[in-house]
Amino acid sequence: MADAGNLAIRKLLSRAVMDSITSPGPPLPRSHPSTSLLAKLYLNVHALYEESRGLAKSVGSVTDPGSGVGGDFRRYLSDGRTFSGALGYKWLGVDAGENGSKLGEALGWLGMAKEGLAELETKNGVLGKGAKERGKRKGTLEDEIISVEAFIKSYTQLNRTVSLGFVFRLGLHLIRLPQVSFEPVATAATLLARVPGGKAALAVKPYSLPQPTFGHFQASRTDGGNDNVTVDTTPEYALQQSYF
Repeated sequence: MADAGNLAIRKLLSRAVMDSITSPGPPLPRSHPSTSLLAKLYLNVHALYEESRGLAKSVGSVTDPGSGVGGDFRRYLSDGRTFSGALGYKWLGVDAGENGSKLGEALGWLGMAKEGLAELETKNGVLGKGAKERGKRKGTLEDEIISVEAFIKSYTQLNRTVSLGFVFRLGLHLIRLPQVSFEPVATAATLLARVPGGKAALAVKPYSLPQPTFGHFQASRTDGGNDNVTVDTTPEYALQQSYF
């Protein structure tokens, strides 16, 4: 379900990615879906990976007797958990910056996203390469790192903007005093206490056993107001009971 959720998000973002492929970061194109929705979708994927990771840990590794969860699959779940969590934080930051103008909060979320992506980059052995070299490489991880850094750069500049804020009159003259619109960057501990719940992109369909084609079997159904009536639902077919 986690991978299916990722695919659903990619489909949702497909048009916006084409519109912003040449200029990652702000401003977002008009075709971009809701940033708060993206954050909740990725946080739900993060929770699914976390659940799967916990189940894999509970059965042990392949070196333990009677178990079959390999190290590669464990790393896949761990990387998926880290990546989806980082993107959830990214879109929470973009939502705070674009819609609420809460630059300090936005930079806090984006800083957490950058840390998560940097952790994955370290695992892949590409941490420390310059921006020029990184721009030549293609891949989802590198693209997200470039995007997060672009948002951080833009919001940092806005957070340090000096504007002519206060105006007062001195005799016949209007005096304008500069105002610095600076917000302190929110800490990770503060933000983690406010992480919203995730939202599932796809509904889980309950699995029902298929009915056998041959042989006698019984099923329970409601019949004439009586619940759980057991009836014979064996289908008829050509040459039934005519075996040679």
